[in-house]
Amino acid sequence: MSKKSFIPRAIMALLAWYFNFSTKLPKYQAKYQITDEEVARIKAAYELFNYWTDVITQTQEYAKSTTSYRNELLYGVDGNSQAFEMPSVPTFGTPPANVNSNIVQLAASIAKRIKSHHLFTETDGQDLGLFGTEVSSINNSTAKPPLSIRLISGGRPELVWKKGGHKGIQIFANYNNNDEWQSIGYDLQPNFTDMHPLPKGNNSGIWKYRIIYVDDSMQPVGEYSDIVSVVVGGAM
Repeated sequence: MSKKSFIPRAIMALLAWYFNFSTKLPKYQAKYQITDEEVARIKAAYELFNYWTDVITQTQEYAKSTTSYRNELLYGVDGNSQAFEMPSVPTFGTPPANVNSNIVQLAASIAKRIKSHHLFTETDGQDLGLFGTEVSSINNSTAKPPLSIRLISGGRPELVWKKGGHKGIQIFANYNNNDEWQSIGYDLQPNFTDMHPLPKGNNSGIWKYRIIYVDDSMQPVGEYSDIVSVVVGGAM
């Protein structure tokens, strides 16, 4: 039986794996003797990886929109002259701090230490994404992930979901109680704890979430879950 690497090769799948690993590594730090420096390096590596992946994605989309704009400028749309909008130049913000290269090897070396530790369990490995498992072919247009939410230690929301044979989920959050949803990452194994900064002092807020299954290429599949919400902050 061939052995499959637990670290994906496809970029978006790798980004999702790194997000999962960097997010969940701190809760295993003491058990597996992972240093504060190593946890910080993995977190910084993910942030830089995510930033430049977003830059590339936006740049590619901008290139497509500018090409379309130029063609409309030259020939119109279907031969007709009509008003059209110039594409907006993307803004990227300030890049995170630079890190040493070969961040895949950095994560792999820590992961292999965890797997060789005498306290290592399969449950921990599944949570951290340390097994190269095959994904079943049940992804389809009707798949809808169940989602519930609970507050855990420190008043943080934990999203409770079921894998159901899928690769994982993409997570969307709404922190402002409006119509603006943002993707906050992926989760490969249930469950997910949101580390977004909590409201300060006695302030509180209503946070909303929805998720969708993703396939092996980290592309959404099926339907969004029902929206769940929770009150965070304030008097706990």
